[in-house]
Amino acid sequence: IDRISRRGEYLFFHNYDGKTPLSIGSEMNGYAELLELFFKKHAKLFRVLENEPLSWDSRNSNYFMLLYALLFFGASIYFFYTAEWFLGVGYSGIVIYSLFNWPRITTSIIILDDMFIVTYPFREKSYYARWIEEITLGETKPWGQVSQFVKINLKAGKSIDLRLFPHNGLLAYRRLKRWHKKALKKETAQIS
Repeated sequence: IDRISRRGEYLFFHNYDGKTPLSIGSEMNGYAELLELFFKKHAKLFRVLENEPLSWDSRNSNYFMLLYALLFFGASIYFFYTAEWFLGVGYSGIVIYSLFNWPRITTSIIILDDMFIVTYPFREKSYYARWIEEITLGETKPWGQVSQFVKINLKAGKSIDLRLFPHNGLLAYRRLKRWHKKALKKETAQIS
């Protein structure tokens, strides 16, 4: 393997001749274990991915979410007026659930020396390394597919779930974990 590239949640492993003999995505069974194996065997190749921003184009997601909400809102009104009130209630529930969860989706993470900034569709929040107890990898299985996300446990007892779309939770986890270790080491060296 000569190099690694990424598109969305897919990693492509390229040979020296430029061909791609292997590509893996997070929906694969055993994905996390396979990726850990590659991290151990080819750690140098993953350094290229460390300079990529942990962000995605939130404008497109905002337009999509607005269109999605309007579509389901229109469908719910249609079903209310056609005496299919049960379907109208169901579609209204989908709209409310989606609009409630949308502002909690992480759009980017900016990593600085001793802190990182998380941006959401309507706000930003910053966290210093010294505030963080530990960084772990969370996992959910919606509709049978494994979805991984970064879970930040703060010393104050609160935890934050960073759900990155379409970025891979495992790659973000490794970058944040490495950053946290370096930032704490640097802060300890400055104190002593």
